[in-house]
Amino acid sequence: MKEGVLFLEKPPHTIQHNTMGDLSEEERMVGLAKNGALAGVRQVLSRAEESGAESLAIAVNVVDPAGNTMLHAAAGAGHHEIVRLLIEKGAKVEVQNNTGQTPLHCAAASDESQCATLIASRMLELSGGDTKPLLFENSVGGTALHSAAASGSIAV
Repeated sequence: MKEGVLFLEKPPHTIQHNTMGDLSEEERMVGLAKNGALAGVRQVLSRAEESGAESLAIAVNVVDPAGNTMLHAAAGAGHHEIVRLLIEKGAKVEVQNNTGQTPLHCAAASDESQCATLIASRMLELSGGDTKPLLFENSVGGTALHSAAASGSIAV
């Protein structure tokens, strides 16, 4: 997180604290997306946007200790409204977490076809139609399609 930049006033009441103590701001922000707190995500991004484009870019792509962004969390939990908002605000769709999963892997593994479609469409848009980004491999060599098949996902 950028030194001195705070996007949350206080921990949201919907987020559980871990047994190791209070969650970091990054963990709380990712938690908002995972829990489907659309209003909270909008508030965080609005505050960041008021601080300028650099602050928005930092906030929309904030990473928790596992390497997950808000987009990973929202995609894996099926919160397509949050996925759409994050993409509109500039979330990086190709970013990989600590296990090499992209947000598309997360959506595919959770059978979240709306989220997968939004992310895949943005990946194709950014790549000029090249499908290579759709085939990013995680740390064990699996693509998003592998993740979908392994979890029994039919819709994705």
